[in-house]
Amino acid sequence: MTNSTKNILRVLSIVLIFLIVSTCSSGDDMADYSSQYEVTGPQTSTTNTTPSTTNTTPSTTNTTPTTESASTNVSTSDFNSETNMVLLRIYMYESDGSGGENEIIITEEVPVFDIEGSTHKFYTNMGATQLIQLDEDGNVIYGEDERDSYFQTTHFEVPVKLDFQVTSNVEVNMEVYYSNAQDPDNPDKPTEVYEYIWDFGDNGNIDGKSIVAWRTTEYEQYTTPFALFPVKFGGKYRSTSNFPMSEIVYKQLLSMEYENVEFRYESDLYTSEQDVLDNIKVNFDQSLSDMAGTNGPNNLSVINLFGGREYFCGAEAFCVGNDGFINIFVKTPDLYIFSHEIGHTWSLREDSPVNWTDWEDIQVNNFVSDYGLTNVYEYFADAFFLYFSGQLELEDFPDQFKLPDLVKEKLDSYFQ
Repeated sequence: MTNSTKNILRVLSIVLIFLIVSTCSSGDDMADYSSQYEVTGPQTSTTNTTPSTTNTTPSTTNTTPTTESASTNVSTSDFNSETNMVLLRIYMYESDGSGGENEIIITEEVPVFDIEGSTHKFYTNMGATQLIQLDEDGNVIYGEDERDSYFQTTHFEVPVKLDFQVTSNVEVNMEVYYSNAQDPDNPDKPTEVYEYIWDFGDNGNIDGKSIVAWRTTEYEQYTTPFALFPVKFGGKYRSTSNFPMSEIVYKQLLSMEYENVEFRYESDLYTSEQDVLDNIKVNFDQSLSDMAGTNGPNNLSVINLFGGREYFCGAEAFCVGNDGFINIFVKTPDLYIFSHEIGHTWSLREDSPVNWTDWEDIQVNNFVSDYGLTNVYEYFADAFFLYFSGQLELEDFPDQFKLPDLVKEKLDSYFQ
């Protein structure tokens, strides 16, 4: 392998690290992905509480990485206790030229160090520090996400293990790691990083219950479970935030199917399946009826019904559009919630015909609603609602809701 090739691989591995970091970090705002959108306004900013810690970051010198195919066998033990070195696999993906991806694995033996009071190791490279989990055989545990990363977030100093417990209604064995150092490449980002590692349980459940909410020490309100964005690493969940978590809530979720959609609901929020129907049927049926003869609801697959608490985000609902999920935080959703969120599931799916640049141009001079000013995705979802189900709003509140001819013509091109 030439020196030039080695240098390129080194740069690619570093770029990959920071790309993964940008998708793994989490705050009290919902994760900033184009597939997740709230129904109501922005969250309040938070003030972080800083524990008193003193960290020392050792300097490291890393060996040159090599590449291998995805099928290459890996040593039975990644960790060498004599040298305190770990063999890491860094997964990279490149286009195959036909819409798919080829997987490339870069293997690199790196020095790791202990964290006081922890079985985990940390690895520092060019000022960036990541926690590495090892199983009982000394092998690295990789995240079961789309990119198989070996870490969940980046710290910019050596993290310390904090001695405090997060309150929960189930037994949660959680470790908390903390650092407070500025990312030199992102001076506007919060400096505090809390990394949580806790039991995954039985398929994500503990005592038959799933995560439905969490909150911080600063606020009484709860945050949606999806803002926590946990990733499974072996038998553990890992997640991060820029503030300390104080409580995590697990609830039993029951499931029923209605109109080819799976409804998941908190068992203590609704007394029975009939109670669920009594609260959702009228407006959900109306939303489907308004879209009859179109493919508007075709990407809708799951509706999660959470409630019984006040959520900090202020949202009544938001969706994971590409996956066809709608998450609702009120017991009795209205027609607007269903129609607006179905608009997200339709427009954000993988085979969506929506050209967002076109819609950004339309948005400039064609008002539809105040909430539609939030961004182009909310603009589309409100236009979708008005197009299918918003006749009363257009008639009764003409100054607040409008469906300009250009917007209607664009929607006609999809649904007529």
